[in-house]
Amino acid sequence: LNLIDRSFLVIVIVVFACWWCLIRMLLLRNCLQAFPRHSSLHGLKVNRNLNIRSTTMATPKMVVFDLDNCVWFPEMYHLWGSGGAPFKYNAADNTCIANNGRGETVYLLGDVRKVWTRLVTEPEFADVKIGIASSCDEPSWARQLLTMFEIVDGKTLRDLVHHVQIHKGSKKTHFRQLSEESGIATSDMIFFDDQSYNIQEVKQLGVTCVLTPDGTIHTNLLSQGCSECVHNDKIY
Repeated sequence: LNLIDRSFLVIVIVVFACWWCLIRMLLLRNCLQAFPRHSSLHGLKVNRNLNIRSTTMATPKMVVFDLDNCVWFPEMYHLWGSGGAPFKYNAADNTCIANNGRGETVYLLGDVRKVWTRLVTEPEFADVKIGIASSCDEPSWARQLLTMFEIVDGKTLRDLVHHVQIHKGSKKTHFRQLSEESGIATSDMIFFDDQSYNIQEVKQLGVTCVLTPDGTIHTNLLSQGCSECVHNDKIY
């Protein structure tokens, strides 16, 4: 081959090589565009950017319950007409009847029994304490009822609760006392209550508050409350 032919051949080879590189680059770009749609690695990147929380159950240090119209119904002052204590326990349906069996029937609301059972039987709640913060009108009646309603394995509400504050006054006082007794910061507590004004007061202490306006506690509220408490978000 003469010089001209050799130069032409080199040019052809270079053009072909450039063309082939361009084709490979286009194919690679298309692959990269399609890859994230099916890649779990891309999903993790999106989750970090969106700050999506882990689905692993995280727990607070204390779960606190109001009593009247939250754990049970009717409220204590509703029993003034038909008589309150002493109560008679009915094991058949886990209820308590006022006036020694001649008055109104008091019963647990919603998923209270399931929620308390979870708190005392599931491993993730092993270190969680249960508290009571109630300002009901008849503290002595409430204390008796705590000893009668059964939750699991023959144990009553009172057997399972760690700290109890039942007295009139602001719920902020209740929580300060619960914190002092237990050594647990109020910011590490969840509170279930059916009264919005109690919620508004207690949230000022950094407590995660869950309003139960229909007077019932459900198992999903426990999971939601735990997540919000650990992530320092307050739900009302």
